[in-house]
Amino acid sequence: MLVKVRKKVFHLSLFKRAFMKNILLLSMVLAVTGCVSTSHVLPMGKDTFSVSATSDGFRDAAAARNSAFKKATDQCTALGKNFMFVNESIMPTRMNIDTTVTLTFRCLADNDPQYTRPNIEHVPNVIIENRSK
Repeated sequence: MLVKVRKKVFHLSLFKRAFMKNILLLSMVLAVTGCVSTSHVLPMGKDTFSVSATSDGFRDAAAARNSAFKKATDQCTALGKNFMFVNESIMPTRMNIDTTVTLTFRCLADNDPQYTRPNIEHVPNVIIENRSK
């Protein structure tokens, strides 16, 4: 009787170890693969919209950027219009662990006079003002 009890305890102990090992492996896989959360498309004015995407700390900003651009393109396609880039901001969030990309865009018809090549200029993140006179 005592031997059978010990075998059951030993078997249960092996089961717990295997279960915990699988849980640990699954959590590591989820941590490495990460995730991207994308907001709903928000109207900003006539034909102008905004969307944000945040990637967690284990992925780079490219995943969030791709997600935001895809959501924006899908929005314009659903409206039967063309995507036109206006601007984007990429900011570290949550103590510089996550990356949030905010994209502003327009959905314009083919014959819209504003549907031209976008003039993409990088906005400086530091402005130095000379006040000496």
